[in-house]
Amino acid sequence: MFLSCGDALFDVFADPDADVARIGLNAVVGGSALNVALGLSRLGHPAAHFTKISGDLFGRRLRAFMEREAIDQRFLIPTERNTTLAIVALSPAGSATYSFYTEGTADRSIEPAEVPADFPDELEAIHIAGSYSTVSEPTASALSKLVAQEK
Repeated sequence: MFLSCGDALFDVFADPDADVARIGLNAVVGGSALNVALGLSRLGHPAAHFTKISGDLFGRRLRAFMEREAIDQRFLIPTERNTTLAIVALSPAGSATYSFYTEGTADRSIEPAEVPADFPDELEAIHIAGSYSTVSEPTASALSKLVAQEK
């Protein structure tokens, strides 16, 4: 089994053609760590994801998505913290500008004490991903602990 660790979020795309009195939004599952688990699962490799995941609407959708895509969820840590959102605005030329809503969110709040003491023998590889997962505390320390423990 391959374990991908880090962010699980929604990329929220703003409609640039919407009337100025409203903002049309389209949210899709994202997060580089979750995308790695998704790709491996779709290629037929057993894949799991390790992160803290919200019980909010977005977190429930992330869980449903992982279930549909056969991504092992046994290493998800439940929380009532909100899900991270990445707001994406595309210019007319197609270049993206991002605004991240991450303060106090689920995947940025993994404590080192929440890292499982033992992972199953079937674990063959660990992938740490996410532009902020490796530098935002306490998640960065939790992921460092996981790697040190499993090497």
